[in-house]
Amino acid sequence: ALEQPEVHTGRLLVGTFVALFFNLLTLLSVKNKPFVYVSEAASTSWLQEHVADLTRSLCGIIPGLSSVLLPRMNPFVLINVAGALSLSITYMLIEINNYNAVDTASAVAIGLMTFGT
Repeated sequence: ALEQPEVHTGRLLVGTFVALFFNLLTLLSVKNKPFVYVSEAASTSWLQEHVADLTRSLCGIIPGLSSVLLPRMNPFVLINVAGALSLSITYMLIEINNYNAVDTASAVAIGLMTFGT
């Protein structure tokens, strides 16, 4: 088995949320016609399909959320949130359990999510 090097998380969590905030701010405030065209014209990604399934289930329990969650979600916003969630889980697993292998697994997962989207 390969020995995982020790991972120093440092300011990983702070950097994750600062980057997510500014990335979402840019994505949602600047109208980029090519991105809008591509996201509307392209078929839904696997990530959009899974989120749509989850939100349909959630809206079955709480009907008031359907106006917010059920329109097709922006794939760029979804991949940003999924990456931030992955990094947050990585941070927690390394800090709580000293599980350094999750760093590599998270990097592979983010790469696959980005490629799949």
